[in-house]
Amino acid sequence: MHFIILIQIMLKTNFIILFSLLTIQFVHSQDFENINKKDLVKLSGSLALNSTYYLGPAERPPFFWQFSGNINIVTPVFTIPISLTLSQQQKFSFDNFFDTQKKAAAQPFNQFGMSPKYKNFTSHIGYRSLKFSEFSLSGNQFMGIGFDYAAKESPVRIKLVYGRFAKAIDTIIPGNYAKTFERWGYGINTILGNDKNNIGLLLFKAKDIKTSISGFDTLVTSRPAENLILGITTKQKINKNLSFDGEIDWSAYTYDTRRSDAKLEGFTYLNNLGFLFYANTSSVLSKALFGNLKYKKDKLNFKISYRRVDPEYRTMGSVYLNNDFEDLTSSFKYKFLKNRLGLGFTSGVQRNNLNNNKVSESVRLISSINSSYSPENNKWNFSIGFSNFNSKSTMSAVNLGVSDTMRYAQITKSLNIQYSLNSKLKTNNLNSFISFNFQNADIGSNIGTQDQQKIETIFYNSSIGSSIMIPSFNGTISIMINAINNINTDFSTSAIGPSLSISKSFETSKNPIRFNFSLSSLKSYLDFASSGNILNGFITANYQITKKQTIGLNTSLSRRIVNQDDSTLESIITFNYNYRF
Repeated sequence: MHFIILIQIMLKTNFIILFSLLTIQFVHSQDFENINKKDLVKLSGSLALNSTYYLGPAERPPFFWQFSGNINIVTPVFTIPISLTLSQQQKFSFDNFFDTQKKAAAQPFNQFGMSPKYKNFTSHIGYRSLKFSEFSLSGNQFMGIGFDYAAKESPVRIKLVYGRFAKAIDTIIPGNYAKTFERWGYGINTILGNDKNNIGLLLFKAKDIKTSISGFDTLVTSRPAENLILGITTKQKINKNLSFDGEIDWSAYTYDTRRSDAKLEGFTYLNNLGFLFYANTSSVLSKALFGNLKYKKDKLNFKISYRRVDPEYRTMGSVYLNNDFEDLTSSFKYKFLKNRLGLGFTSGVQRNNLNNNKVSESVRLISSINSSYSPENNKWNFSIGFSNFNSKSTMSAVNLGVSDTMRYAQITKSLNIQYSLNSKLKTNNLNSFISFNFQNADIGSNIGTQDQQKIETIFYNSSIGSSIMIPSFNGTISIMINAINNINTDFSTSAIGPSLSISKSFETSKNPIRFNFSLSSLKSYLDFASSGNILNGFITANYQITKKQTIGLNTSLSRRIVNQDDSTLESIITFNYNYRF
């Protein structure tokens, strides 16, 4: 019953707070005596048009265009930022706008939205995104309306959202027999307190519309679902140096709403939520939580973190979310020698199979250390980092005849070193660097009394380069050489190649033309025998027509040679126009 009581208190508190805030703000908003009649409306923003022509073997349209705009309307009372994106990826018609939007894909390229703001109130209309927390609504894009109130001096902050989170796709794509239901959702998030000490209550609900696609009653691969998230967040400043922040969310998820309502054993409160959630035999309840304890004093930063996400935890407010794991990590950072020397250390452990119902279980250990040093004159910088990642799995074996378990382990070590130098070559600025990366991965398995099988992969990557800025040339010249070597148990692959980049500005009667040219070549080898070559060339030119208008032309040419008889040529030309106002 505590679950039901918490929901009721949360809903009543949120709507009472919202009504009070709107009433108070409405009273204050009637005072327009200080509005200056001059410059009542100011308009600013930018418009951009990009068109691309492609010539090559890939299966893609040869021509593509996209128009985007950002407009900001400012008045003495409110501001309205507006964003718009149009492209040929889908049909667009001003005469039949709503019909074309209804038939558009689930992730449309044509998008529009605005976020009018008055003092501490912000509304969201169109294609927008809001974030409640990591495990509830984590910035998922929706088509609808939203509301956000945040004032530094106010003890209350609130967010509201309502809209469509997915469009219906009623067609079957070859190779994919699943359809997509239209999904609508709403949510409310209230935070009580200030930035240092607060507690937040959140609720997010989303549901698929069963009748949004045809044949919904007999679909097997696509099932209409429903989700309710209830969460608590908090931030607490314990003392001057110590703070804590955390979150816990409960997720009630129904995988198929077509099933008849049923009483769930063990979770009686899920059977009494009314319109918020209707439980059936496909419904599950799970939770996700995290906590961070931070200590900060002068040059010292120390943090301990714990996370746990249940195996069945899902939310319709996130595009992607890992589940079935818990981890405990700690990190340490400190600066020495008047902040010229920095040292950082991180270590932790992670495991899965929290319900102990899977055939395999993994335990991962990770540790890393990094350090950087720069002298007082900042003429050079040196950094080094080392990490060690261990993964161990135990899996039940079936009908092997030798043992009942199989053990699997992976050990990955990596080392990164970089040195950079800032110097002078006569009157020119010269910047040089050298970097090296090493990674070793050992993968081993042992099945009962059989001999252990081991696969080792070693990866090397090194780069050296220099860039010189020449004032008399009015430009910059950069040269770099990159080398890669990848060795495993069966074979090795490697590649090496130089690159050249030249940037220069040409003066004209009005504004300069900025020009950039780059050329790179990469020779690849298989077991140290030549296996191909890639040659890339880029030319970029930008010209500022006026203070508000800019045009640009980008051209790329790529040639890939596998052997003497197999080569491909690919070219991409892009034109862009930008207007600022």
